[in-house]
Amino acid sequence: MSALFIPGPGTAGEHETRRLIDAWWKVGNEVRLNTNKSGIVIGFGEKHIHRGSLRHKYSGCYIDFEKLFVAPTDGSPRTLISAWSLTNMSLEVEVPSRVFIRIGDLPETPFWEGDIVAFRDKVVMKSDGGHVQNYDCHTVVSHKYLQDGHIECWIASRERVETRIDFPEKITLIHRGNLWKMDHGEPMIFASIEEETKFYQSIGMSQKLTHPSELPPWTSEEFGMETALSIVRRGFADEIKLKDKKLMTFVVIKYDNEELGKRIRALTLAKFGLGEDVSE
Repeated sequence: MSALFIPGPGTAGEHETRRLIDAWWKVGNEVRLNTNKSGIVIGFGEKHIHRGSLRHKYSGCYIDFEKLFVAPTDGSPRTLISAWSLTNMSLEVEVPSRVFIRIGDLPETPFWEGDIVAFRDKVVMKSDGGHVQNYDCHTVVSHKYLQDGHIECWIASRERVETRIDFPEKITLIHRGNLWKMDHGEPMIFASIEEETKFYQSIGMSQKLTHPSELPPWTSEEFGMETALSIVRRGFADEIKLKDKKLMTFVVIKYDNEELGKRIRALTLAKFGLGEDVSE
């Protein structure tokens, strides 16, 4: 089992991951519970990176080092506790919450974020070309994965009122959303290319390019127009967006999806009467 080094703020690199793990509780350690009992660490809890988040590409189950499974030495049933509730916990120990060690996929769920669902006792649907026109339909917005294996689901109405669903049998699938279609290799439906780009941006499948800066934080996302267009023409990025109208600076975006990137790049260059530089 190895650590997954997820890039971005709030996550640890390889060297820091090893340092944090070495300083933390390990299976076999003896601990003192706040009930004055002693126990042995026999495992850890789980934390999750959810589908549809900015880290969608890393969605799955990970070790939660802050939750310990402990077997009391008096023979009491094992218990899942917070590491911070231990009476022999040193406050100087750093929390390895930024360490991500993947242990499996997310549990299977009947619905995915973005799916359109309805309550079983209110399924009266009108459809036109696959677009649901029923105000009783809801959009799946998130899941909560509990330590006991139970899964809760939140759905939102068109008015964005959210409802918690603890039994999936209460709702039925109307049609799949683009997130499920993408991960299952099925054609996705977008009203416009702008909607398509927002979808990929919302799940962390696009990146803003940066370059060295003379000022903290020593990198910048802003490029002059000529430089930004040159980067796109050479195929290193796909899109530019105006950042500062007064200074005429732009952010430069690269999409993970190569087919989408190619289409966006062509549209971006066409706006400026340019074509892609294929001389290199």
